[in-house]
Amino acid sequence: MRRIQTLLLAAGLVAAPFGAAASPSESTSARSFFQSLSWAATKGRLGVTVMSLSPELRTHFGSTDGTGVLVSHVEPGMPAHRAGIAVGDVITHVHGKIVDDGGDVLTALVDVGKTVRVPVRVLRDRKPLTLDVTMDSDAPSASSTLQSVLDLEWVKRFLDGAREGAARPAT
Repeated sequence: MRRIQTLLLAAGLVAAPFGAAASPSESTSARSFFQSLSWAATKGRLGVTVMSLSPELRTHFGSTDGTGVLVSHVEPGMPAHRAGIAVGDVITHVHGKIVDDGGDVLTALVDVGKTVRVPVRVLRDRKPLTLDVTMDSDAPSASSTLQSVLDLEWVKRFLDGAREGAARPAT
């Protein structure tokens, strides 16, 4: 039973970046929660996961103005991937707005819908680069997100181990 709980927790952590497309809500009611999630499905998505950087790391990656977040994952087929944003890039500006943390990326895209071209300034190999991203994709469905988690090799090994453990008689 503990393995299943761990798997569910791991799946929730993997799916968490997908939920980050929803804006934070001041209200905690279930109704407003679902409304904020439906907002994510009607807007375009960039399709990246980012990490905050310390001032030292920003300098290391070439940020001269002390801004930027590190791209730690790019979703295949999403607008960022098609525009050429890569893991290891440091995003410094989105849609003309300075990016200091992951929330700034969301804030810069809050009013951007599908088919809108958004300039994204990144640092790659310590050199500035501006990429035009066309926002034209919805958030992936829950079933495709779950399938992508189940396709991960470590999840397959985990599930196989859980099945073997369930097949053994209790001692």
